[in-house]
Amino acid sequence: MMRSHAIDEVETQRRLRKIGLELGAWHKMGYLRQPDNYAWQSTVAPRDANVLLSFSQRALEWLPMADQYVAAFDDSAVITNEQMLILEDIAGQPVRVAAKSGASLILAANTPLDLRMNLSYFVYFCLLFGLHLYITATDIDEGPILGLVDEAAYFISRRPDHRQKLFSNITEDAKHGSPAWVAEYEYMPFT
Repeated sequence: MMRSHAIDEVETQRRLRKIGLELGAWHKMGYLRQPDNYAWQSTVAPRDANVLLSFSQRALEWLPMADQYVAAFDDSAVITNEQMLILEDIAGQPVRVAAKSGASLILAANTPLDLRMNLSYFVYFCLLFGLHLYITATDIDEGPILGLVDEAAYFISRRPDHRQKLFSNITEDAKHGSPAWVAEYEYMPFT
């Protein structure tokens, strides 16, 4: 199960600065050294629910496996009460705090694979609802950022990354099913 806790904007900026990132205008996550000069590839999320789930799982492959991620809603994220209930079922009560106060979420789980699976559900519903959210691993200096904005995924990096071209075909790949790590998760022993 995924655990989360909210951290205020000061703590968010402190943690992000340690890894060369920051929250800029509108709470958009970016790079400290060149906040407006970075490489990115965007892809509109599919509408079919099954393909969207696979898309969400594949989108997380942009981020490295980690023990923790930080997630920040930007200032234009509007979440209804019904949507909030679903997101809270996945990530807990701190989602409401983060969405309403400008705080961010620290997301963790018992294992990185368990975290990735639960985070894929969180990403799924954020894409479905057209929310604005940025996610990055907490332990990678100037690491990749996954942005979710208006039903599209943004694969953001400090410098051009050859993997960005691969993610331009993510919707086609998602039509063929889930990535390999999902099968690993299915056979993982639960403690």
